[in-house]
Amino acid sequence: SVSNFLKMTEDAEMVLFLKEIADDKIKGSMRTTGDVIDCSQIAVALGGGGHKKAAGFTVAGRIVENAFTGDIKIIPETPESQLLNEMLKIK
Repeated sequence: SVSNFLKMTEDAEMVLFLKEIADDKIKGSMRTTGDVIDCSQIAVALGGGGHKKAAGFTVAGRIVENAFTGDIKIIPETPESQLLNEMLKIK
């Protein structure tokens, strides 16, 4: 399960899963086992919702990967994609 995966990652406070779906949209799902991050607040900022430890959202866009670095980015530029792109920079 996602919770078990998160428990095995010592340094991670949250896990973010992104999946491209039909009509150039991205479905996102967040999970946390701690109390540091409120997933629902992030999801609401992206037009979704949920609970403190599990939340989700759907945004317009596509996921592109840099072939040289392996980094991913959400395009086109929208307020939601900018927030997601900032989150993706956190490691």
